[in-house]
Amino acid sequence: MRDFSLGGIEYKAYGSIFLIQNPAFCSRPSEVPDSILLWNGRVYNHQSSVSDTQYIVEKLTACDGSTDAIIRLFGPICGPFAFILVKRSAKRIFFGRDKFGRRSLVCNSDLSHLGSLCRSDNGIFTEVPASGIYVASATTGGGFRVDSWYPWSEDHLQFWLSHPFNASVKSESVLSHSELRTLQHFDRHEPANILLSLLKEAVAVGVRLVAPTCQTCFKSGTKSSCLHTRIGVLFSGGLDSAVIAALADGCLPPDQPVDLINVAFQHLQRGNRRSKRRGGCDADTASQQKYASPDSAPDRQTALSSFEELRQLNPNRHWHLVLADVSVEELKTVRRERVRNLLKPSPETTLNDSLSLALWFAARGCGRLICNQNCLSDSQCSTYRSPAWVLLTGMGADEQLAGYTRHRNTFVQQGSKAVEAELALEMQRISERNLGRDDRVISDHGREAHYPFLDERIVHYLALLPLENKADLTLHRGEGEKQLLRAVATSLGLWTAARLPKRALQFGSRVAKSESLHKVVGADSNVLNAE
Repeated sequence: MRDFSLGGIEYKAYGSIFLIQNPAFCSRPSEVPDSILLWNGRVYNHQSSVSDTQYIVEKLTACDGSTDAIIRLFGPICGPFAFILVKRSAKRIFFGRDKFGRRSLVCNSDLSHLGSLCRSDNGIFTEVPASGIYVASATTGGGFRVDSWYPWSEDHLQFWLSHPFNASVKSESVLSHSELRTLQHFDRHEPANILLSLLKEAVAVGVRLVAPTCQTCFKSGTKSSCLHTRIGVLFSGGLDSAVIAALADGCLPPDQPVDLINVAFQHLQRGNRRSKRRGGCDADTASQQKYASPDSAPDRQTALSSFEELRQLNPNRHWHLVLADVSVEELKTVRRERVRNLLKPSPETTLNDSLSLALWFAARGCGRLICNQNCLSDSQCSTYRSPAWVLLTGMGADEQLAGYTRHRNTFVQQGSKAVEAELALEMQRISERNLGRDDRVISDHGREAHYPFLDERIVHYLALLPLENKADLTLHRGEGEKQLLRAVATSLGLWTAARLPKRALQFGSRVAKSESLHKVVGADSNVLNAE
């Protein structure tokens, strides 16, 4: 914590150290001449041996401290981040999120509170748009007033210009990212090979700086390297997560386990619901058979299938399939005590609630453990908790490769150009719809989410490809959507996973059927009505 004063108003800066990187740790918040830095993120495009935070501190120390110099420093950064930089002498702050919004940053109306999480006792909060870098001046009564905004791109400027946060803010010059332009020269005739190469790099970047010990050994004071899991995969067993798991296998040392974490919920059986409406079963029978086991959830079945496929591809890898089972009672308790607060300021809709709960339980990483098809003893099964620092997730694949049903519907009604426009829109709103919420939920367990499909180079490359190179929506479900990624999966030997149709997390895990909630459809905006 750091105390500081601006214009006679006292402020406090709080920061914590996320201990996943091998290099020496930096204190948080970080002191820079005339400045205080709060940094939550990774810098993928630097090659120095120091930590990401120390790298930013050194760059800030070396620059002249002007607004232009600070904007030039943060503008080209590739990787997930949110930051706040306090300039004492200028009585100003600089803040922002990366161009996709992979890290959370929220604020109240007068910017007297700015951080990763909301404070329930300090007004109405909103997510800071992942639209660029903001500069704000201290006000006489406390808090800050946004003076200017440096958009990440022309697309960000056009999409976010009408957002309430930017209503009275002056937009400055658009930031450029020239280091990505060489991707335009890639051969469009080999998109599967190119995407495979880029995904390998993106997964490798996410795991290369993970600490030499797992969470458990670190907390016990172990200094040397351990042989426990340090990387996990949020694993539905579907196309996206199976590809990510196979690529992680190729990046990690052969003696390091990989935790494949699959979440499934106790859920209401459709047949019992009909019987109760018709009076077709007595109360005792309905009470006994009301809920089905998590093992019957569709994602549990695909996880077991893809786990076996991965095990056959590399039988020497220590594959850990973690089966996270969630009862209705535990769901209600966690919603009430944890997830409702983490969800804020995202709207508390049925869809947001379902996805947040599924992610929270998956990121917790607790459940039964299967290793090479053999379940451990009951005591080990019930108590296993993944010690991984980083969780790899397939978020972003559907948004870029036409994986959703709405993309197929748009194609049928309006054609391929309309789908391409919709995919571009998906990437602009992914921060507001998904990523801020997901970061708050996953990091609640002291883990970091890594999104290979949202690597800047991959997003840039896929944006250059016409729809015909990414999907063929004239084909059936399970074939045409994400066709490019299916080709990548086939090249990796994932023949079964390559043919799996898209199934949304809330349906595959059966969280949407855990209670008597209405049917969740698409981006459901209905306000949640639950305990």
